[in-house]
Amino acid sequence: MVTRCPNCGDANRVIPGASYGMEDIQLFIDIAAVVFDAKLTRPEASTMLEGLQRAAMGAEPPEATFERLARRMPGLDTVRLSLVQQPKRLVQAMGMLRTAVSARSHAPPRRDSSGARPAIFPDVFAKVPGAKKKR
Repeated sequence: MVTRCPNCGDANRVIPGASYGMEDIQLFIDIAAVVFDAKLTRPEASTMLEGLQRAAMGAEPPEATFERLARRMPGLDTVRLSLVQQPKRLVQAMGMLRTAVSARSHAPPRRDSSGARPAIFPDVFAKVPGAKKKR
């Protein structure tokens, strides 16, 4: 059975890294929803991901990371405030946030209402079998 993302409907994939228990599911869903609702562009997500990776290496405390990113994704403030008295859980939430932002940084470009993709990375489609090159 294939499970689906509740936000976008894509098939869920296993991502190497930390593993979580049943008690972590709601927190992960909440964080993923915040990232999804923010409608980050790929470049925004990539920049955030770099900051999250530096923070994971100790460049900044998790609470400060959540505060900084909450300027762009306001829902993170609620997550941060709910975990402020649980430092280990906040670190775990930062890993979940890194996973969700990473997925967004690799997401295909969004289509506009006409169904057309933006021409930001037209060479990407040159590698897709059956895709036609623009002339």
